[in-house]
Amino acid sequence: MPDLRHLYQTIMLENAQHPQHSGILTGAKVKKITVHNPTCGDELVLSGVIEHSRLISIAQHSEGCIISRASASIMTELVLENSLDQIQVLAAMFVSLINGHNLANQELLQQAMIFSGVGQFPMRTKCALLPWQALVELVEGDKQ
Repeated sequence: MPDLRHLYQTIMLENAQHPQHSGILTGAKVKKITVHNPTCGDELVLSGVIEHSRLISIAQHSEGCIISRASASIMTELVLENSLDQIQVLAAMFVSLINGHNLANQELLQQAMIFSGVGQFPMRTKCALLPWQALVELVEGDKQ
């Protein structure tokens, strides 16, 4: 298990230091959500473009702890070009993962599985969940 834990830490650190889809999108079609975790000081701006019920573009600008930044990075790569319905399924799966539940089809979460142990640290669950909460807000507004 120590080797696996080290691998997870390496992936998390790499994504926090070199985040995927970093930045803030601009333009008339861009939806933007800003969320904040007062417990840890994490702040995230998530921007995306949704067309034909698909997330066709996404960017994130996150400041805060490694867990929050890595979660945002991995999340953006995972959900890009998915349907809004599939994004909601992935988000619900991630919440279940953080809450310590066993998942069917866990391979759908790909690299996000590295956060499976975060639930053991209650103060850190909000850090991992913050980007996913922003994502749900972003897509739910478009589904209505």
